Amino acid sequence: YLLCPGMSWAEAPEYDITVGRTINVPGPSGLVYRNDGFWVISWNIREGTRLRHYSADRDTWGEELGNYAVPEVYLVQGLAWDGEYWWIADNIHPSGDKIKKCELTSTGLSVLKEYIWPGPGSGPVALEWAQGYLWVADNHSDLICRVSVGDTSFTSVTPWSSGNIAPYGLAWDGTNMWSSCSPAGGGTSGPREIYKHDANGNIIEIWHYPGADGPPPGSYGGCATDIAFVANQ
Repeated sequence: YLLCPGMSWAEAPEYDITVGRTINVPGPSGLVYRNDGFWVISWNIREGTRLRHYSADRDTWGEELGNYAVPEVYLVQGLAWDGEYWWIADNIHPSGDKIKKCELTSTGLSVLKEYIWPGPGSGPVALEWAQGYLWVADNHSDLICRVSVGDTSFTSVTPWSSGNIAPYGLAWDGTNMWSSCSPAGGGTSGPREIYKHDANGNIIEIWHYPGADGPPPGSYGGCATDIAFVANQ
């Protein structure tokens, strides 16, 4: 047999997700969980694109701790934290899809570097930072890519299959990568699934997001021990 990266021939066990506490966020499209709480890229007509910080503490759950400006972009669909800097994806820029390295100041995100997304595909919609690499979900090519970051460009892009189509979100739990994907066929009806991948991209668990029909979770990003956090538009 010919095995491609990210393709699993084994039957992966399937589970149902139970939704716990929620936070009302306007138009979320990217999520990072850190020890200091949740960070969410969101958009609404009144404010535009913002980076919001919410408490994850039991007693102050969901309290907004910060609300920061985001540089003028065409469409931000992705957020990652590398331990020092923030990364956002701008995926309908007229001069090409861009991924931007930013620092957070007292007033908002400031772009330090812009990287042209070389593909494959032209739809970077979710980002994650893990093991020294930037991971990019490209929902136009249906791939998850492991990216080596150079000073001025991405020096290598190693693609996986996402296992389904149109991956919308990524999260790293310290051992495994997780992804959320749209219903089969790219439609808005059908099961919504979140996948756990092994180190080679093979799907080793399938988790069903609640609701038999409807669009996929808008973005998936954030793990703490055995808890997953989903930003759902």
